[in-house]
Order: sequence, then C-alpha cells, then structure tokens
Amino acid sequence: MIRRPPRSTPKPSSAASDVYKRQPYVSNPELEGCIVTWDFFETIHSRSYTHIMKNVYSDPTEVFDTILEDKEILKRAKSVTGEYDKFGKMALDTWAASGVTPFVEQSSDDYTGAAYIFIEESSGNNAIIIAPGAAAKISPKDLENQIDLISNADVFVTQLEQPVDAALKGLEIAKAAGIQTVLNPAPATDLPEKLLSLCDYITPNETETEALTGISVSTVSEAQKAADELHKMGVKTPIITLGEQGAFLHGYGLINSFKTAPVVETTGAGDAFNGGFAAALSEGQTPLKAVTFGCATAGISVTRAGTAPSMPSRSEVEKVLATQL
Repeated sequence: MIRRPPRSTPKPSSAASDVYKRQPYVSNPELEGCIVTWDFFETIHSRSYTHIMKNVYSDPTEVFDTILEDKEILKRAKSVTGEYDKFGKMALDTWAASGVTPFVEQSSDDYTGAAYIFIEESSGNNAIIIAPGAAAKISPKDLENQIDLISNADVFVTQLEQPVDAALKGLEIAKAAGIQTVLNPAPATDLPEKLLSLCDYITPNETETEALTGISVSTVSEAQKAADELHKMGVKTPIITLGEQGAFLHGYGLINSFKTAPVVETTGAGDAFNGGFAAALSEGQTPLKAVTFGCATAGISVTRAGTAPSMPSRSEVEKVLATQL
C-alpha cells in the first residue's frame, strides 16, 4: 500500500501572498471525517452535498455546515427544483453539444457528483471539495462490463474520484489489452502498490506528487527528483504538472507553459492538460508532443472561468501551438 506521507504542521501566516498556502482549520466537529487541513491545488472528498445554497460562502468551514445525508439530497432537490439531478442533465447536455458519445449507466437512486470550488482571487489558484455521488458506487464489475470498449481504445485515462479498486480494474484491463494508460491521481489517496506499475503515464500536480512521494515540489530540480522516485515506484513515464511553469516530462525535462491571456482561474487546468495529452497520444504523437499539446490546452483553459466551459476547441489549441512554438 502506498500511503500519503505525514505532513508537517503549517505555520500561521497573515500575509496576503500566503492566502493560497495550507492553512489549518476545523470544520463542524459533529460531521464525520472532519477535515483539518486546507491546500490550494488540492482536491479532497466530502461525504455528500446539496446545491441548494442560500449564501455565498467565504470560509470552507461554512460549506460543511450545509452537508446533508445522502438519502436526503434527492428529496430536497426535487422539492425545490422539480428535478432530481440537474447536474446529471447538465453533463448529458454538455456531451451531446460537444459530440461526445457517453457510455454511462444512469441511477435513479444517486446524484451526479459535484464539487465546491474555492478560488484565490489574486492568483486564480483553486482548492476543491468533491462529493462524488454516483461515481462513488462505480465498481470493478462495472469496468469488467466494459471490457470490449476499453480493450479497443487507443488510450485509457482514469482518476481517483471513483473508488480506487475500480480504477485498478480499468488499468488492469487496459494494460492486458496493450492500451496506453494514464492516471491522473486526484484526489490524492492511498494506492495499492501494484497500481502504479500499470501506469504508462501519471500526471500529478505538485500537491499530489508530494502526497505520493513525500517530496515537496516547487522547482524543476525537485520535479526531477520526484519524477525519478515515481519511476522507481513503477510508473513508466511520470509527468508532473507545475502550474504556470508548465509540465516536467521524465526523461526529457520541463515543457514550458503557454501564456495566452491573463489567468482568470486554474480550475479544470489539470483536466484540460490530461484531455489534451491523451488526445494527442491517441493520434500517435510522441510523449513530448503530447505533453506540449496538453500544456497548450491547459494554457487556454486558465484564461476562462469554469471547468467544462473553459475547455478550448481543437482549432484554438492548434492556433496557440502555431504561434508560440
């Protein structure tokens, strides 16, 4: 089992420039799984959520006071909105508008996962609390049911918003079929040791890299050290995303980020990078070109608000590559 290394207690800071650094806080002690640390660039789980919010919350602790038991969420949402699952409909509509063919099972007993996203105003940096909803019930059996789909893919990408054993099963199926595998290890969590050996690529950010390796990463030399460690742990080619610096590709070095416009927020930048990277890999591009494509995709996404709405088109990415390379 690969466990997250213990963290040192953060020093209190009142400097405005340190707002995005980890700050200690305590949420409602009556809630199970009380969260006691807060990191920008980090994604963590909550037990459940309600999107029927009366206020705009300025403190993460206030959000936890709105958490409902899972069994109450759908009933409350139905009574107020007339719909059980607005986020589910939003996802289906978004895929349809984008020409994406979804292979999903819909459940009338669960809500679609959602997230509270906190933005540090001056930098656009973010921290995220996710309520995975139906995704938390994805099982290895669900992946086995899609063995033909996975085995005929060009690239298999997974992350950790669903149970780890489901991600592990998907990676095992893809690896057995000779499919390229990519793990975006967010939210950071304990991993079975054999999981990393199934990854052709892993794409952690600085916070996730430290959680996996115990190595703090803020410089290129530290990224090199951490990437070497991930390689020793079984990953074929680690890639560490470094925010505004770009991404570190093991065996090559730093691929610079793309500055296309002022940064609005960084929410979804990792998703943009992974999507662009995987798309380029699926077309047979080299890891270097694929990481470069991912960096260009992320570079555009951070100039816009939101997650899915911030994702650029293929033509936008190609324009940036043509003008900045």
